[in-house]
Amino acid sequence: MDYLYPPFWILLIILIILGCISIGFHKLSFADIQIIIMTTALGFASDMLLCKQFGQYYFVAKNYRGWYSFWACVGMNPALALIYIKLLPKKRIRLIFYIGLWSLALTLLELFIALPYGIVHYPRWRILPWSPILYIVVFIWEYIYYKWLKKNLNY
Repeated sequence: MDYLYPPFWILLIILIILGCISIGFHKLSFADIQIIIMTTALGFASDMLLCKQFGQYYFVAKNYRGWYSFWACVGMNPALALIYIKLLPKKRIRLIFYIGLWSLALTLLELFIALPYGIVHYPRWRILPWSPILYIVVFIWEYIYYKWLKKNLNY
């Protein structure tokens, strides 16, 4: 019954609920939908490389890694991206702190929830230092793309 592993589904549901709540801060815009589509697509692409091709990590069980990767890309990645963009600060100094805080929070989530509860297994990936570095790059890129969308879509 590896395909029904409760900690994974509980985390997925919590993140989706938080993503829906974040819409209450600012209504859902076309740029938000573009961010959701982009994070889902990039999630699938990076997952194909890091999880399946290079065996850096996998979700829950190796036999069901495609099943869980699909749900992580369709549910977790867009929810996290939506929460991130809906709470973006306006001032640059706060943005630097915000990106650092997000990177720290997700790294701690990996270290103290995903790893101990068997939600993610890391046969080759080292959480420290690679996860925080990856998160910082992704959050900066997502911010730049979001600002570009808002500017070019006249928001």
